[in-house]
Amino acid sequence: MGPEAIDIIVPVYKNAALTARCLASIAANLNELSAFSVRLILINDSPGEPEVKDVLEQFAASHPGVELIVNEANQGFIKSVNRGLAMSCRDNRDVILINADTQTYPGTLSNLVATAYSDPQIAFVSPRSNNASLCSLPHIEAVDSSASEESALRSWRWVSKTMPSHHLVPTAVGFYLYIKRVVPANLGLFDTSFGLGYEEENDLIMRANKVGFRAALANRAFAFHVGGASFKLTGIQLDRHRESNLQVMSARHPEFVPLLRRYEASPHYRAERLLGKAVPTSDGRLKLLFDLSGLGCDFNGTNEFSVGVLSGLCRRHATAFDLNIICPESSFRFHGLDSFRQLRRHDPDSIAKQSFAVAVRFGQPFELDAIVRLSELAATNVYCMLDTIAEDCGYLSIAQPLDELWGFVARYANGIGYISRFSERCFELRFPEAANRLKYTRLLPTRLSEYRRDTSAVETRHVMILGNHFAHKASQATADVLSAAFPGTQFAMLGEENAVRGNVRSYKAGILSEDQIRSLYDQANVVVLPSYIEGFGLGIVHALAARKIIVARDIPATREILATYRSVSGVFLYQDEPGLIAAMTGATSLSHSAVDDSNAHGWDDWADGFADLCRRITTAEDVFPRLVERIGACDLLERAARSVKAGLARSKRPAPCRSLRELMSLDGEEFVWAAYATIFARHPDTEGLRHYVSELESGVAKFALISRLRDSDEGRSKNLPLAGFRRAALVRRMRALGER
Repeated sequence: MGPEAIDIIVPVYKNAALTARCLASIAANLNELSAFSVRLILINDSPGEPEVKDVLEQFAASHPGVELIVNEANQGFIKSVNRGLAMSCRDNRDVILINADTQTYPGTLSNLVATAYSDPQIAFVSPRSNNASLCSLPHIEAVDSSASEESALRSWRWVSKTMPSHHLVPTAVGFYLYIKRVVPANLGLFDTSFGLGYEEENDLIMRANKVGFRAALANRAFAFHVGGASFKLTGIQLDRHRESNLQVMSARHPEFVPLLRRYEASPHYRAERLLGKAVPTSDGRLKLLFDLSGLGCDFNGTNEFSVGVLSGLCRRHATAFDLNIICPESSFRFHGLDSFRQLRRHDPDSIAKQSFAVAVRFGQPFELDAIVRLSELAATNVYCMLDTIAEDCGYLSIAQPLDELWGFVARYANGIGYISRFSERCFELRFPEAANRLKYTRLLPTRLSEYRRDTSAVETRHVMILGNHFAHKASQATADVLSAAFPGTQFAMLGEENAVRGNVRSYKAGILSEDQIRSLYDQANVVVLPSYIEGFGLGIVHALAARKIIVARDIPATREILATYRSVSGVFLYQDEPGLIAAMTGATSLSHSAVDDSNAHGWDDWADGFADLCRRITTAEDVFPRLVERIGACDLLERAARSVKAGLARSKRPAPCRSLRELMSLDGEEFVWAAYATIFARHPDTEGLRHYVSELESGVAKFALISRLRDSDEGRSKNLPLAGFRRAALVRRMRALGER
């Protein structure tokens, strides 16, 4: 169902060139309204301008169905529009109000009508624009004000392509506005008390909303808007005029500003903002961010993986991606990432206001902050889930709600990367929804040239046992078995501490330098990998690259790695303690391992596949709805975390302080809790707690807050003692008098 008849009203004030372009663009797309009776009402509000007169008369003469109205003198925008609205209302016609500084495109008019009649309560519709406050897409703060019309169109298409056809909003914008006849017929025209304009459409929309009519934005419609072109020619003080009219609006419709604020806080609006800032750069590159805020100046598997992939992306994909990384400068230099000029580094504390197309985390999230940070930084998120060990081992998972955090990844990530088929299978068995995500599953590089170094001249001195202090690594248990079974062999073990016990020298894992680790590998004649579970196992490829004999527990990840080689010798697998001793006995009979890795792949290959995943997720059909869902779910997680934190705080309420000094020694929420307990003999209400913590964070002195609480009606009525307070207050007053 649609309207029987439509009027297009175009009020014109000066700007003959802009007006001519505006009318030509309307005429070029009028065929979209051929199913309806259409009339163009052109209102000349600058009768003394011959160029405007010529443009309007020539257009009216060359196009059918044009009604030209000429004001005897300048009436201003509202009165001019009301002349047209009165005609439309009289003739029972809907209206499309179009500013003369706009451009209409294919789909603009038809999508306005379709949106208006998609819901009987929608009475106002605006298209999206480059410059129209609430209608702007991308949002104004994400747009270069000097951007060309072509650039604006390209950005709108990129942002809107996965958005719904339309959505409800608190208000629309009068620069380009569909108005159903039912509104002026029952609720009147624009209020002329708003002077030359601004807020008049909001007033009409709020009047209509009080009886149930709604406004909507047509996301498939776009109108380029120069913005304020007519007002610039009037000589009025625009900011003061806007502010005055907004005050009138707030007085008449006290719900107006709160409705806007609620909309701006909604997941939909925030998704628009985030997606708008993720528009490709002017040269077409997608803005890609890697969150390595936890990257340390040390060597471990996750860091090696991260640096390897980043290196490949910088070498091969810098023309397709604008590459960015969050990490401390010290780590950036430590890992040699500063050698890649294509990679832009951001400090973890200064990244908040920027947004990207894709944000990537190399590794599982273990804290809510990691999920929130990634969600707020990019329109699409990718997590590389390396393994499920921390969830499978209860003593590791008890510290964090990993089922919630990883469940969030499974449901709301745009893409998931896996470093082995084994890690993919484990994660999807625990979180089945992950199977529906776009994914990239590939073993980390097994080509040995990516890891190889010459160790032929190094004298071997020990058997090296890889691991750390975690139980699933089994390094200590393995060292105990092997040292007893082979008392004449020297063992070097990575474990929990630096120590020497019998024929085992242990080194604390995680604190050794790269040179120290390399030296331990080089001096080993056998490398033992006793871990019960791994997502990949970089230790194996490092040992094979050094041509070491390997004794490894028979686990899926190890089998997966070995299957990538055409042939391999010098690797002994075991399943239990007797098997370990037998494997070790066999290993000591060989001098080195040998591998044919001609079919294996390297870091560049892994990076190529990962780059393809990033491209695919930005072109997926569900980018916008998934983003809205993710923001809403993230809000719920944060709310739940705050509730738990508040509950813990209440359960650990501090006792009243005995002195000012004791109270002043506390900080943050603990200070506010103690201040309430000391001065009011009760715990703070939620609003009071939030208010005073906020004041502390903004720099208000603790003594000032204590004084305010004691001087309040409740504080004076209870008059609870606080040793040292009165003397401190007197000293401060005397100092203040002295300074005067």
